Amino acid sequence: MTRVIIICEGPTERDFVKKIIVPHLLGFGINISSPIIGKPGKKGGDIRNERVFGDIINFLQNDRTAFCTTFFDFYGMKSDIPGRVDAGSKNDYKEKKRIVEYAIFEAVKKMVGDTVIRRFKPYVQMYEFEGLLFSNTKKMSSRLSDGDKRVEQEIQSKFEEILKIKSPEEINDSKETAPSKRIEKIVSNYAKITSGIPLAEDIGLKEIREKCLLFNDWIKWLESLSQKE
Repeated sequence: MTRVIIICEGPTERDFVKKIIVPHLLGFGINISSPIIGKPGKKGGDIRNERVFGDIINFLQNDRTAFCTTFFDFYGMKSDIPGRVDAGSKNDYKEKKRIVEYAIFEAVKKMVGDTVIRRFKPYVQMYEFEGLLFSNTKKMSSRLSDGDKRVEQEIQSKFEEILKIKSPEEINDSKETAPSKRIEKIVSNYAKITSGIPLAEDIGLKEIREKCLLFNDWIKWLESLSQKE
């Protein structure tokens, strides 16, 4: 069985991996572990250079048979992460993602060498976990309205206005317009783990992959590891 370590930004990303991604990948003969970045017992987050590369290098060097990837949000990434400043100046979300992932990959490669780097692929979520939830605004609205149909319609209308014709991965990353901030403005009691994970379960991996193509590319890469020894 192929083993993969997905280093998660925080508890929400870890729970998403455990509940949504792990069951799918088990069918490919892939065993996932999902540690949260930083020291055990910490809440995660704080995606800065020292913490990110310390964890990545430790996992790659201490486990010589496992593949390693990340599940970090672009939103909130500190400016000392390689490529983050350059990426932030670009308009296209795909270009932003490409720049920061390539810079992280190259930085790790310099530390571990050409052989070990073959087991590593950085993944940066555009722009954060909550963006994935916009894959189905109807299901989001239904759960977050507590059964009130009038409220459900109001919430859905606001969510659809945010999304318009864009991909969920295009919802951007300022303190006012990041996906989670937008949800919180509409639904004041929204909470990442208690609301976000059940929403992701309602929507399901299949629909998230259909609507979020950059995320889907990462899942395809994970699936491909079933063919590797």
